[in-house]
Amino acid sequence: GLAASERRVFWTPNYLADERIPQEPEDREVAERMGLGAMAAAPLRGPQDEVIGTLAISYRQPRDVPPDDQELLQGLADVAAIAVANTRLWQDLRASEQRYHYLLRHSPDVAWQTDRLGRFTFLSDSILSVAGRTAESLLGEHFMTIVHADSRSVPEAAYRRISVAPYADQTYRFFLGDMAGRPVPVEM
Repeated sequence: GLAASERRVFWTPNYLADERIPQEPEDREVAERMGLGAMAAAPLRGPQDEVIGTLAISYRQPRDVPPDDQELLQGLADVAAIAVANTRLWQDLRASEQRYHYLLRHSPDVAWQTDRLGRFTFLSDSILSVAGRTAESLLGEHFMTIVHADSRSVPEAAYRRISVAPYADQTYRFFLGDMAGRPVPVEM
């Protein structure tokens, strides 16, 4: 607690004899059972310099904790804080991605993504109601495979324009082909 409240490495040469450390009877029992002599603790400083925990080392015998060891402990605590913060960020990112994919998958509009060669890398499930094919069956296929033959020139030109910066707002109307080959009007 002292390392966290003082925001610096705190150390004591003798945990049980140090009057700066408030100790309840059960704290003393635990310290005696663990054979706690000297100890040092460093704050885990988070991304906004908040303390998110502490990292401690202990020794069985009372002793000094040299400044080099304290510096090393703080360095390890800083690395641990980065790992904790990154884990939290990763968890937040995964949760956000799951919400995003849920929205995309259940949108009535077709959401899609292609690689640089124009092959689908993602399609929302709504492609089934528009083109009569599942998203899974189209992954890896070139986007032109679902464009109706009567309007192939429009999406080819549009794809070239929307794939290059600057990405200006653009609207294109053309036809996709459903499973029976019938034209299905769409707007991109």
